[in-house]
Amino acid sequence: MDVFLILLLMITCAVMFLFFQNKFYSLRKQILFLSKQNNTMRHKTNKNIIIKYSSLNFKYGLTRGNCSLNLAPIDESLIVCTLQRNTTIDIINRADVNGQIWYEVSVFSRERINNQGWIKATQILFPEIATQISTF
Repeated sequence: MDVFLILLLMITCAVMFLFFQNKFYSLRKQILFLSKQNNTMRHKTNKNIIIKYSSLNFKYGLTRGNCSLNLAPIDESLIVCTLQRNTTIDIINRADVNGQIWYEVSVFSRERINNQGWIKATQILFPEIATQISTF
């Protein structure tokens, strides 16, 4: 009986060892793949960014839907926070970045943490547009 228990314990240990070794190699393979993909994406970023600032047409607006408040006016930028639909925003600046219009905005926040960043123009509903929509 003792021999049987020892044999069962050894077989169980061997199976567990093979299982975890297989898991380890699959995770290692995934990490290598993601690392390579990360390096590839990092080198693809556009190094030549042209920012053309222009005058503002509006001082405030609303977000069209849930949207990201970016740290910089580029798509690959870090996200400062996510804004809910119809969030009131104060518009600080307007910039044309490589053919896309972005607005630097500020959002009311008591803590004044992560409350300023950039949003694409397509994500903003301006006062005259909001008035037209509400009259329908």
